[in-house]
Amino acid sequence: MAAMCRGMDQGHPGLALYVDAERAFNEQYAAKMGVDVNRVFLCEPQYGQQAFKRIYEFCRDVLLMRQGLDPSTRERKGNEKQGYTYHYEPLPGGAWTGRAVVFIDSLAALMSMAEFERVEQGQFEGNQMAEQERMSSVGMREIVGIVSESRAALVITNQQRENISSGPMSFGPKKTTPGGSAPLYYASVRLETGRREQIK
Repeated sequence: MAAMCRGMDQGHPGLALYVDAERAFNEQYAAKMGVDVNRVFLCEPQYGQQAFKRIYEFCRDVLLMRQGLDPSTRERKGNEKQGYTYHYEPLPGGAWTGRAVVFIDSLAALMSMAEFERVEQGQFEGNQMAEQERMSSVGMREIVGIVSESRAALVITNQQRENISSGPMSFGPKKTTPGGSAPLYYASVRLETGRREQIK
């Protein structure tokens, strides 16, 4: 994350949205690594749908800024019968040309809204099959367009799990990642990292 944020400062100012589903973001540690925390918007969602909505809003604002409009001056006009239109004031200084990065840390830690509501009611069992996968699939479909239009980079961290269908007589990968296949299809680059040796 620090390397990506430092990369935003190469020639142009940048902004970042950090979706901290694991509640593990340490501002002091990030600052020591060279991250300009004043340019990082921290989002701590309660469930996945909330995270994807915040990503959509961030990329929408970035797109408006690239078009020379100020997102903070949004004004709704019209009525329910005729429909609403939104008006914005020009952005001081003209169109924004910086870099924008969105981090999701991590996809495995995002729960669906239905699961969150069950937990709030004290029900820690009864998860529906592929609930997180459906949430991830819908969320990725909703944000992929605005992420592309705003020219933002989307970085998703995930975890590995043992494939329950793997065994001595089975075929295919023995490892799988939470969130289903949607993130795999939308990804331009996939990197797998792991510990090679212990640094003392």
